[in-house]
Amino acid sequence: MSAQEIATKTTYAASAATTIVAGLDFNELIMLLGMLIALAGYLTNLFFQWRKDKRESRVAEFSIAQAKARIQDQKNEY
Repeated sequence: MSAQEIATKTTYAASAATTIVAGLDFNELIMLLGMLIALAGYLTNLFFQWRKDKRESRVAEFSIAQAKARIQDQKNEY
């Protein structure tokens, strides 16, 4: 992609964004900002929930492995 193509696409994107934002009044901008903040909070929550689930899964796998090892040790004693 040439520099001219990049400049053209950037100009079109900036023009579209300016047209959209210029058509909004203050209340609409605040509403849009609130929606973006809510979306960011939701995505952050999803990320940390995913990490929690992953961590709990590892703990469960470790507990199962320990239980199997204890059972095997008990079988070997008899």
